[in-house]
Amino acid sequence: MPPKSAKKLLKNSLESLTKENFERFCSELLDRRDGVKMNQVQGKSFLDVADVIISVYTERRALKVAEEILTEIRCGQEACELAEEAKKAGLQSSDAASSD
Repeated sequence: MPPKSAKKLLKNSLESLTKENFERFCSELLDRRDGVKMNQVQGKSFLDVADVIISVYTERRALKVAEEILTEIRCGQEACELAEEAKKAGLQSSDAASSD
């Protein structure tokens, strides 16, 4: 089986969120003020948001950003699962796995 891509991991992670947590995720993404615009995520599906994150950040960086946001919105289990899947797929550097 071929390794999962960053985009696929991100889509799977966002799909697993409740509607409320997905909305919180999008809000935090906008609060970062580093390239994502409101019209890119407002009213969009998890598929669209994943595409936006990949296009704004590099594929490798997108996973780290998603993990950070998941942690910030208190979705620790989802953040850990994303980090673990990224590590299995060889898409995460060792420093990206560290957290406070």
